[in-house]
Amino acid sequence: MSLLALGACAPRVTVPPTAPAPPPAVGKVRGVAVATSVAVPIGGATVSVGNRRGTLAADNSFSIGEVEPGKQHVVVEKFFPSGGVRRVLGISTIFVADNPVEIRVAVRDATDVDAFCLSCHPPLGKATRRDQKIRDAHPSGIAARVAVGDRSLLDPGGRVTCESCHTAHGPGEHPLFGKGDIRKGAYCNRCHSSGGSR
Repeated sequence: MSLLALGACAPRVTVPPTAPAPPPAVGKVRGVAVATSVAVPIGGATVSVGNRRGTLAADNSFSIGEVEPGKQHVVVEKFFPSGGVRRVLGISTIFVADNPVEIRVAVRDATDVDAFCLSCHPPLGKATRRDQKIRDAHPSGIAARVAVGDRSLLDPGGRVTCESCHTAHGPGEHPLFGKGDIRKGAYCNRCHSSGGSR
């Protein structure tokens, strides 16, 4: 005789509740940011892929919806109002096609943005890895003493940095991640104007 035939005499079986299934992975670009060499919380950081933005979840994961196909840069960035680490940054290059992209982005201290940039963009003759792209132009990390036409391009300490002229791999209309057309004189003249600076 089956238990169904017993009707009310059947023993009660308690089934423990099951945990809800995790939500399906969504987004064209998804992944996790991993803090390296820093002990700061990175949840809540801004995540950018091309012109799309998102926020790093508490578990350091992210998911960005539709992203333009082709070469894109994943940028994870967070600022801190105080402490030894004032900014963390992680940058990775991906190629977006039809399938979703999953990636781990290493995030590290970028309080000194020039030191951060120089690990991938060393001066000519200082490369130590094949993936480094040589920087061969303007000096940075120095106090501006002569060409100080536009002080808004300097860091709080009055230094010229990589970000005086470039974004941290942010999208824009200018080549070389320039904040302006850095291959022509108009942007350079913001500091190097003919009014007494060289």
